[in-house]
Amino acid sequence: MSRARLRPPGGQEGAVAPGEEGTPGAAPVPGLAAYLSLEALGADTFRGDCHAGAPGRAYGGLVAAQALVAAGGTVEASRLPHSMHGYFVRQGDPEQPVEYRVERVRSGRIYDNRTVVAHQHDRTVYTLSASFKVPENAEDSQAGESAGTTDGPHPGMPVIPGPEDLPDPLPVWAAERPRDFVMAHAHRRLDLRYHLPGEPGEGVPPTGVTRQYIWFKVPGKLPDDPLLHASALVYAADTALAPTAAMHRELPAPLRRHTPRIHLASLDYALWLHRPFRADEWLLLSVRGPLLADGRGLGTGECWTREGVLVASSVQEAVVRPRRRRSA
Repeated sequence: MSRARLRPPGGQEGAVAPGEEGTPGAAPVPGLAAYLSLEALGADTFRGDCHAGAPGRAYGGLVAAQALVAAGGTVEASRLPHSMHGYFVRQGDPEQPVEYRVERVRSGRIYDNRTVVAHQHDRTVYTLSASFKVPENAEDSQAGESAGTTDGPHPGMPVIPGPEDLPDPLPVWAAERPRDFVMAHAHRRLDLRYHLPGEPGEGVPPTGVTRQYIWFKVPGKLPDDPLLHASALVYAADTALAPTAAMHRELPAPLRRHTPRIHLASLDYALWLHRPFRADEWLLLSVRGPLLADGRGLGTGECWTREGVLVASSVQEAVVRPRRRRSA
């Protein structure tokens, strides 16, 4: 049996993101599940609603997440996504839906491969290659970025404060920069807690590597569909990877107190899913920016559960350039 998250007739599924009502300048927004519910058009073609990531530009993390949902709509529900590799080809239009056309490249005994081409205005805006597999009982071990440390309860997992011990940055953002906050469609659909080591934004750290740690979860309760939780991680991680590469010049959007100085545009995005997880429970994104060259920045990340289980790894390359100053 194949599966696809279908939008109910006459509306969108998913709750309104909590914490929005009463926020200065912010109207309630549909929950993330609403945007990850695609309309099946037939012949392995799906359509999803869009929202902005920056003024006039579709949020790439949503397009990537929807493309994975579309690919998963053509495989049996017992087969779970384990990797995806995507290219952002053109700037998307946040005011128009995106159409996803899936090609069934291979359906094997254990692995299925799919390619997805996302279209708007009869032009390609994004391409995805994704792989799904039947879960196996096999050897299981891990060594994360802090492998070898013994000062934490979970060897390999970064040792940082828990989400309950970190402030919610969104109320301050909404109060101090309400116009900027209203346009932060992706961040407003997530619960986020940031921990920044050192003093980012004051120049390249001595190691030459920028770094941030972000606890995140989707507000409310999501259905028990592993494809939905995987797609929610694709959506959330895209808020962190490229900005980490630019932290030598400015803080991430929820933490800075000025208009953006850096132009960011995602070029490609890869994510590997190692183990099952729930995106409506706190997950830790550990993200680093090891390289900035040729107008491009590289962000790499690991995703951990609170119990110290490494569930995913990701890499993204993005355009990183100073914003052009407007003439007086």
